[in-house]
Amino acid sequence: AGNLKKRGRIINTKIKITRRMALKNISLLLGASIPLAKIELLSAAVNDKHFAPQFFNSDEFMMVSNMVDLIIPRSDTPGALDAFVNNYIDMMLSEWASSDTQKKYHLGVAKLNNAVKKEFSLNFNDCDRQQQINFLTNIDNYSDTNTDKNIQFFHDFKWFVISGYYTSKEGASMELNYDPMPGIYRGCLPYTKVDKAWSA
Repeated sequence: AGNLKKRGRIINTKIKITRRMALKNISLLLGASIPLAKIELLSAAVNDKHFAPQFFNSDEFMMVSNMVDLIIPRSDTPGALDAFVNNYIDMMLSEWASSDTQKKYHLGVAKLNNAVKKEFSLNFNDCDRQQQINFLTNIDNYSDTNTDKNIQFFHDFKWFVISGYYTSKEGASMELNYDPMPGIYRGCLPYTKVDKAWSA
């Protein structure tokens, strides 16, 4: 297990998370059952700097990318953008999310942007980084039990980012202590190197 880092941005939790927890959480967030092996394959498939979003339009995708970067920015290890979590979210919503979840994310992004407009008279993408941080931090500081739709949506979105990050190569191999198979298999070693056989 690994502790979510305190990166001085939006993550505000002491919850421990494992790669398996992250994989399972994706299915819950999308409202659809997805084989864990498929999720891992998709994580690898989105690692493309020239990725063309299929679910979000260009403005929405830029906003999602900005939020992804603020939630887990680069530090001494790669951030969520380095792990292409923005691409991952778009692909998962486009190809695997239930129709209700798809509506929720289109509407959620739009409502968050409208809330930013009310506060700063600017779209989220036009705000400077500190304004973006202040806005999202304020929302994140509310309890998960708060009934405000923007707060609920952002908390879900944050978990989408966290889960996507810890199913990525960067998150799993650099942020967590990850061993894909316990021990190392070395075949065809000379008998003198493997020493005695084990008794039955």
